[in-house]
Amino acid sequence: QSLLRRLAPGVEPNHYSLLGRTEDSSGPMSIMTRDLLKREDSQTHLKGGVPVSMQASKVAKAVVEILDNNWRQHRDNSFMSMRNDRSRTFFQLLLNLCTHANQILKEDALCLQLQSPIYVLGDIHGNFADLHFYLDQLCNFNALKYTASKFLFLGDYVDRGPGSVQVAAYLLAMKVLSPNTVFLLRGNHEMWTVNGDQLQYGEGSFKSCCQRMFGEAEGNRVWESMNETFSLLPLCGIIDKKIFCVHGGIPSYAGGPDVRIQALGDPNFPRFFSVEYNDTDNAQMRLYKRLTQELLWNDPQDG
Repeated sequence: QSLLRRLAPGVEPNHYSLLGRTEDSSGPMSIMTRDLLKREDSQTHLKGGVPVSMQASKVAKAVVEILDNNWRQHRDNSFMSMRNDRSRTFFQLLLNLCTHANQILKEDALCLQLQSPIYVLGDIHGNFADLHFYLDQLCNFNALKYTASKFLFLGDYVDRGPGSVQVAAYLLAMKVLSPNTVFLLRGNHEMWTVNGDQLQYGEGSFKSCCQRMFGEAEGNRVWESMNETFSLLPLCGIIDKKIFCVHGGIPSYAGGPDVRIQALGDPNFPRFFSVEYNDTDNAQMRLYKRLTQELLWNDPQDG
């Protein structure tokens, strides 16, 4: 089943004319995506006279199609076949995808106000097989436009699993293609201090996955760009004004007026790349950082 059809169900059949299987590992692929893959710099190719929304859609569809075709052929959760073919162009596509995703994520509130019906999905941790399974089960007729429900993902898309790059790329492409249907919260693993900890997570760290796929220099660029995008993700969501959704837990109450939710609606609330305290932080900035830390890290405990 094509995951692409879930995200771009309205595409005309003659636009996505699938070619026969070739000697490389790309498999059948649309004319548009093959044209992008022939170009060294897809970002430059898409700039001239093309509206931003169309640029974003083309890049996101290309990313989805590349991953979808590779998964259908190999069913390899570590995507070994992608490490040595077309990675230079896929590298550029990912940088471009992050740029477009950044613009869309800036429009989402830090505390999302959502309405049911909505599917809520937890940690994926670099397991593309799980992501594929969820979408296969939840998308009506394999298309988002036929699925009444929205999708809310609760963070921790990377680390531990072998497909961190692919999972993060696929989810960001989903967001670009369906910004009002797909919502992505930030987890504590969407922080550079965590997903860059190669001593703790070894080969399973997101940074290691990026370096394995693209080499050290370009892998670091993808890792840095992805983390800039992660810093823009919303921190929590409220469904039907009743159900509070977050990766970590409820921030602690510090006494006095309860401003926890109100603070998240403050237009001056920063989207932190790093939440470590600085000596120069004033009381308001320390409040913002504490709320961010606890929303990402406050795991519930028994008793």
